[in-house]
Amino acid sequence: MEQKPVLELHNSIELHHRRGKSCKRQATSVHPLFLEEERSLLFFLKEHNLRVFRWFIDLNPAPRYARPLGFGGLCGDRRRIAADADFRRKTLKDQAYFFSQVKSLTRVPKSCSLSLVPAMVGAMTKKKEKKVNVSGKPKHSLDVNRSNGAGVDKGARSAATVRRLKMYDIRPKRDRKGKILNHPFQSKELPSTRIEPNQLYFVNTRVVDQKELEFFREELRNRLSNNYDMILKPRKLPMSLLRDHQKQAKAHLLDAEPFEDAFGPKKKRKRPKLLAYGYESLIKQADSSQDAFEQKSANNLSKEEEEDGLRDLVRHTMFEKGQSKRIWGELYKVVDSSDVVVQVLDARDPQGTRCYHLEKHLKEHYTHKHMILLLNKCDLVPAWATKGWLRLLSKEYPTLAFHASINKSFGKGSLLSVLRQFSRLKSGKQAISVGFVGYPNVGKSSVINTLRTKNVCKVAPIPGETKVWQYITLTNRIFLIDCPGVVYQNKDSETDIVLKGVVRVTNLEDASEHIGEVLKRVKKEHLQRAYMIDDWADENDFLEQLCKSTGKLLRGGEPDLMTAAKMILHDWQRGKIPFFVPPPKQESDLSERLDPPEERAEPTISSDRTYAAMKSIAAAAAV
Repeated sequence: MEQKPVLELHNSIELHHRRGKSCKRQATSVHPLFLEEERSLLFFLKEHNLRVFRWFIDLNPAPRYARPLGFGGLCGDRRRIAADADFRRKTLKDQAYFFSQVKSLTRVPKSCSLSLVPAMVGAMTKKKEKKVNVSGKPKHSLDVNRSNGAGVDKGARSAATVRRLKMYDIRPKRDRKGKILNHPFQSKELPSTRIEPNQLYFVNTRVVDQKELEFFREELRNRLSNNYDMILKPRKLPMSLLRDHQKQAKAHLLDAEPFEDAFGPKKKRKRPKLLAYGYESLIKQADSSQDAFEQKSANNLSKEEEEDGLRDLVRHTMFEKGQSKRIWGELYKVVDSSDVVVQVLDARDPQGTRCYHLEKHLKEHYTHKHMILLLNKCDLVPAWATKGWLRLLSKEYPTLAFHASINKSFGKGSLLSVLRQFSRLKSGKQAISVGFVGYPNVGKSSVINTLRTKNVCKVAPIPGETKVWQYITLTNRIFLIDCPGVVYQNKDSETDIVLKGVVRVTNLEDASEHIGEVLKRVKKEHLQRAYMIDDWADENDFLEQLCKSTGKLLRGGEPDLMTAAKMILHDWQRGKIPFFVPPPKQESDLSERLDPPEERAEPTISSDRTYAAMKSIAAAAAV
């Protein structure tokens, strides 16, 4: 009975060997296959660029012929297949494809066992793991991944040497004629150009004569005198030629030191620095220093201190609000970050709430920054006073009148148009920042809320509500910066500081001592209308009458003067008591003289609802 052809692979067959080592294993198989099928299998492996494994198949079914085989040799008339395969397959799909190809090539009958093919596919699809160079030593002399420094062995190539040697093997690309088309280390040659000869290349290009320079100086002086004109690009102009240089006085060296003392036989090697060279010069120097000290101390005294000759040794810390190092640090942050600085002033007292130190600082160190003066709370001042202050302040900086209110504002459109103009002038920048600075409680945060028509900043009718600076977005190109209130040290008395709104009234220990100044500054008829008091002798009498009319009494019917005084100061700071500083008269206004305050109807603000009701009833009865 003819035995069916069966193809089996014994477990003892070696599928892989290492270079330099021989492999000897016993190989036993049953029933031979056709040589054509063996050749077709080898052809398939070579066609797919497969690496070689050395494996052995003995195709004799008789077990008596099985004996040890040599590496890659033939024994007798037995046929062996010597083939190598290292499949670089990444997915099971590729493995299945190879399985189907091997199955179709071998053409094994259906009745045959296919135990060889799966084993062969599984063995050949194993990936060979890459060995990592753990020792760190290069595998060959042209390995670039080697240490370049002290770690290199003596006589070994460094990484730089390997790269240089590899560079020698690089060849440029050439065409058929031998012309170089591309080279990795050669830049592209630009086509040669011809420059047209012209005599203008050899003469002066930017020349100005003395007449033109004088004309430019006059024009620059006239432009800078106008506060509404500005130079957009000062760096592109020869400002050193256009500005007038102040002539420095020559130092008279002979007056300071004679020629004989510096040169000659009586010369002094080092002139001693003495405060006085004699008794008379010492007396003169002592007298001059005493006069300077007395004048300085006299300037520091206020009017009240000059009258009684006394002053407080230490002022309370509450009167130094807005002068701390932290507050000034916040101010300098805002100034550094701003392109335009808006100084907010109280329209009732613009000169009193103005920071001259900040203006001087901007002129000296930030000449490229622009300043705008904003008269806020103009609704508490008559129109003629606002107009006079605008004329006066516009000579120094661009000045605008403003009334901060989210619903009913004044001057909002003018301020927005000015800020848009600045954003157009600064077209080189992506966006501009506008900083709002000024005294406490002048309405900086309220102005920002008015521009945004939204409560974006925390506001309150008390000073010191804003603690730190903050950024607010107005448009894509304009950002607003809110700043805490800043006060510069000056000669203001404690009463002036309280009436300017720098100090919180609730923190005052004795508020009644400031009422006398309020009665001096406010007209009598305004106080009579506001508090319904006909006449008073002094501030104490006024406070007692106010306590009785409003019911501010203590035990035993004694008037609470402290509460009444704080109520008056609150009304002063919040604008319920009419008060303003009139603008100074100017010579240019003689032809167009402003009307006096008596002829103008001033706004009467009354906090008493009863008086307002009586006034409306009287008006109705008159009709």
